Amino acid sequence: SSGDLLARVSAVEELGRAVGGSVVAGAFSGLLALSNLALLFHYSARLAWLALLLGAVVLAVSAAAGAQLERRVAALVESQGRLFGFSVQL
Repeated sequence: SSGDLLARVSAVEELGRAVGGSVVAGAFSGLLALSNLALLFHYSARLAWLALLLGAVVLAVSAAAGAQLERRVAALVESQGRLFGFSVQL
């Protein structure tokens, strides 16, 4: 519907604005994290491997939670789009 299309276009524009600053901040944070990891390997390789393992566990749990959230939000966005379409058509 027209309301669903309008809502999607607005979401894409908002995402574009958010990504602009996030990419630079994320790249800088990633660079700092890699340098800290290198320093940790220098001091204690065993502890560095433990940190990588814990990081992988956190990443897996976060990815699973994100996938679950995405499925639930998709249904909500579809319902909101239909509702918004009805209000635009009125």
